[in-house]
Amino acid sequence: MKGIKIKATNCCCILLKLVEKIYTDLIFLFKKICFYIRRMKYAAKPLRNFIHDFNLTNPAGADCFEATIDFIAGGINIKIQSEVHIVTSYPDKSGIVYLLSRDIGMDDLPTMFEAGKESFEYIPNKNLRIEGIHHKAGNYVVFISPENTVVTY
Repeated sequence: MKGIKIKATNCCCILLKLVEKIYTDLIFLFKKICFYIRRMKYAAKPLRNFIHDFNLTNPAGADCFEATIDFIAGGINIKIQSEVHIVTSYPDKSGIVYLLSRDIGMDDLPTMFEAGKESFEYIPNKNLRIEGIHHKAGNYVVFISPENTVVTY
């Protein structure tokens, strides 16, 4: 009988350690998720301010407009006109910016920017500044300056 009690005690200890490990992992995962949500809210704030100040809001959550795009990468400055499509996701308020121009080679320069991955900065009533790293272009800065017209679908 004593051998059975020892085995049961060992099983309980192993089970308790397993429960402790699962609990610790769940707490760690929960903290990471909370950090990610806070980071996305903070990262998307300049994008929300940009949309609001230029009155680019669309109730469907997809904002389209014409803009002047200034790319600065590797000492090269490229200026183009492009349609810009911004998709914002509520409730976490993250956002993605797409440049819909055929003048941009997808391999040469980035055409998609995500709040939280790239650095977004809003220069009030002037433009949206996006900074990041591209596999070919290296470090880059993009300035998006809306034109007077808003494209609606």
